[in-house]
Amino acid sequence: MNAKAYKSATSKIFWGVIGNTIFGIFGIVFRIMALVAIVAAAAGESSPWYIFLIVAFMELFGIIILVGFGQLIKLFSGTTRQALKRVRIGIILEMIADLCLVIPILGPMVATVISIIWAIIYIGAFGTLSRASDFPGRDGANFLRLSMILALVAFCIQFIPFLGVIGSILEIVISILILVGWWKLKSAPVSSFETSSSRSSFDDDFLPSSSSYSSSSSSSGGYHSDDF
Repeated sequence: MNAKAYKSATSKIFWGVIGNTIFGIFGIVFRIMALVAIVAAAAGESSPWYIFLIVAFMELFGIIILVGFGQLIKLFSGTTRQALKRVRIGIILEMIADLCLVIPILGPMVATVISIIWAIIYIGAFGTLSRASDFPGRDGANFLRLSMILALVAFCIQFIPFLGVIGSILEIVISILILVGWWKLKSAPVSSFETSSSRSSFDDDFLPSSSSYSSSSSSSGGYHSDDF
C-alpha cells in the first residue's frame, strides 16, 4: 500500500466530513427550515432560498468525500475493498437524503427513511473494516460504527416523550465520535501495512508462489539431499 496515497485519500475524506459536520452543528436550525418549507408549501409558496444554499454546500462536501473514497478503494482488495464500496454507497444515500430535505411535505419523511438505510449500511461496513487485518484505520472504523449505532438509538428516542433532551445530547456525542473516528482513520500509521500489502495483484496473478515453485522443482528433477 502506498502510504502517501492513503494519506491523500483520507485527508480529502476528513476535510469533507469537517465541512458536513459544520452544517450538522446547525442541524436544529436546518430542521426548523424544513418545517418552514412545509408551511410555505402548504401556503402555495416555494422553499426558502437558504435551504437550497445549505444543501448545495452539503452536496459539495459530499462530492469531496466521494473523490477521497474513490482513491481509497483502489488501495485495497477483497473484503476490505467491498466494505469501502458499501461505505461509498452509504455516502451517496446520505447525499440523496440531504437533497430530499428541499422537497416540501414528503421530502423530510423520505429523507428519514433513507437515513435509516444508510446508517444500517454504515454499521455493517465499518464493522467489517474494524476487523480487517489489512486496513490501517481499524480504530477509526470502530468509532464510526459506534457513532452510527448511537444515531439509530437517537432516532428511536425522539419518538419517546420526555426523552428529547437525551436525543440532543446523543447528537453531540455522535458528532464528536464521527470527527474522532475519521481523524483516527486519517492519522493511522500505514508503515506496518506496507510490507504485507506490497505484493501487487500482478505478482499474485503471474508469479508462482513458493509452494508451487517447490513442487515444480521436486517434480522436475531438482537437487535433493537424497541425490548425493
